[in-house]
Amino acid sequence: MTHPPRAVRLLLAALPLPVAVLLYGYTVRLPFFLDDGPNFHFVRHIDGLEQWAGSVAFDYYRPLPFSVWKLGEIALGGHSPAAMHLLNVLCFGLAGVLLGLVARRLAPGAPTHKTLAGTIAGLAFVTFPFNYQAVTLVSGLFHLLFALGLALCMWLALRWLDGRGGALTLVACWIAAFAAAFSHENAPLIAPLVAGVAAVAWRENRAPLARVAWAVVPPALIAGLYTLLWFTVPRTHAGEDLIWSQGVRLSLAQLSQGLAYPAVAVAGLFVDGQTVEATRVLLLVAAVVAPVVIWVAWRSLAAGVVVTFGVAWYVLALIPAALFLGADYVLGSPRLMLVASLGGGLAWGVAGAAIVRATRALRGRRRWMLWGPLAALPLIIALNFLTMRRHDFLHLGAFSWRLYDLLGAADIAGQDVLIVNSPNYLAPKEPTFLLGAEGATFMLNELGYEQPYWLNTGRDFPEANVDALAYRQTIKYFSRTYAPYRAFVEGPELIARLGAASRLFTTQFDGARFLPVYSGGANLPGADAPLVRFDAVGLAITELEAAFSPARQVVTIHARWRLDQPAPVKYFMHAFCNGELVGQADGYVWNDLYPFSAWQPGDIQTDIRELWLTGSATPDCLHLLTGVYWEANAERLAAIDAATGAEYANGLVPIPLARVTDDLIPFPPGE
Repeated sequence: MTHPPRAVRLLLAALPLPVAVLLYGYTVRLPFFLDDGPNFHFVRHIDGLEQWAGSVAFDYYRPLPFSVWKLGEIALGGHSPAAMHLLNVLCFGLAGVLLGLVARRLAPGAPTHKTLAGTIAGLAFVTFPFNYQAVTLVSGLFHLLFALGLALCMWLALRWLDGRGGALTLVACWIAAFAAAFSHENAPLIAPLVAGVAAVAWRENRAPLARVAWAVVPPALIAGLYTLLWFTVPRTHAGEDLIWSQGVRLSLAQLSQGLAYPAVAVAGLFVDGQTVEATRVLLLVAAVVAPVVIWVAWRSLAAGVVVTFGVAWYVLALIPAALFLGADYVLGSPRLMLVASLGGGLAWGVAGAAIVRATRALRGRRRWMLWGPLAALPLIIALNFLTMRRHDFLHLGAFSWRLYDLLGAADIAGQDVLIVNSPNYLAPKEPTFLLGAEGATFMLNELGYEQPYWLNTGRDFPEANVDALAYRQTIKYFSRTYAPYRAFVEGPELIARLGAASRLFTTQFDGARFLPVYSGGANLPGADAPLVRFDAVGLAITELEAAFSPARQVVTIHARWRLDQPAPVKYFMHAFCNGELVGQADGYVWNDLYPFSAWQPGDIQTDIRELWLTGSATPDCLHLLTGVYWEANAERLAAIDAATGAEYANGLVPIPLARVTDDLIPFPPGE
């Protein structure tokens, strides 16, 4: 059979790269997050070379990524989250391209069959759903450089073994092995995997053993050198102890499910993923994979050898994580499947091509009735899963960018700052797969905002006392599981910490979105004389004005409240445009954190409330109103103009629109 046209072969070989960009190009809009702060703080204080000798400032020995990041810092004059995210996407896509080339070389059969195997393998890798975490997390470069270096080493080794490359190809193969080894602790995997690729290829090319040794032994020695250094260079050991317990089986089950993820996802429709026993997941994966391997081997021994090697690669790559990491960590770290998924892509690429080859006698509808579901099911599951993660990451990224802008605009230097209900991670209500975490994580409870602020803004964090907490009653995000940053607090402790905050930032929820807002602060200066009285409860408004942002379609209301005695009441604020309600808020001050029933007698506090408008309002059409009502029956309290003694009709107090500005904080705390 003739080769496919060269242009077609090149296009199919390169296809994983643009697909990776399409799937993950959105990450260039994300900030640095999670442990990017500590990692890039380390980058900031090294010259890019010293970490090769080890450092007690970093738990692991992964020197190459830090050199890459340092070069980026020097070249860009700082840290660019867009550039670092793009680097991850390109490394990921190129690893998919190289895996496709390896699969095309190892797959038996005609050129068309080989091309198809390579295309499926590369696309299977870049669409593998569990790889999302390694790509979206900038610090996933540790894993990505290992995967890229390993795939490049294998491809170059195959070219050398086939006699298609000279000494430069061989040296490049060693350099790729070096890059992989010094990027991650998975380095010991290089020796058996490169030897395995050479052994599979040897069945066809019968390369001289001396030539095989030149391709296999130096990468193995490089991996051995890294392992020796890992045990000897100065570093902070992170407690890597073997775990001989139920944790190993659970970790293996979580990691192995990726090899048969379409079947695992379908099973998840009928089973509560939180109660699935690890052994059942392992049996399910085996029940899917084993028959495929046997059938392929029965059809073609050569293809069966490649598929078996791919499955063995997948399993072998899981063992270090299963043995050396706790099950809780593994369940929350799907990026640990990245290297394994290279083997899985190889196995399914060759198996998929074998299925197509076996059914070539079918014609028309019968062929597509077989091929269609086999190709569509994994793609539908993967794309749906990755689309959800995209939504979550972009939402968290928008929150983070706005929070940094708010902190910069609020003059927090020397202040007591409290951040309430900022997100730790988002997760689906119902998981797609049987085991493991599937959400998007941005902030870990043990890390603070100082390093992410510096890293994303390029400015050192102001000297301020920054505190954070979560308040369960005001979390109103129901489309996902919303896990907040830091612990839940309520009762007297909540009131005490609110009362100590001179700058208060809260998370405001509105249906399918949430964003941070500036909500005022405790004991801010302001007027004490009443403008509006609610005599039934001894409540008064002493300051009242609003600002409107046409660009953001947001009304910000500044109100200062004085209360003689605690009272079970709420306020409401409504925005109308030409008589149509376009925005509203009901509750308490500080984004519903401080009920009037919990106030101290004579308490006076300033509240900043944002109304997110639903229409295209203009300053001329806006009509803003506020008032107070009893919690028990929603009956409005009479509102009295303190200057004239006149009662406002229906308890509706007009709010003057004092400013039209697109400033993020239209009422700065220093005013």
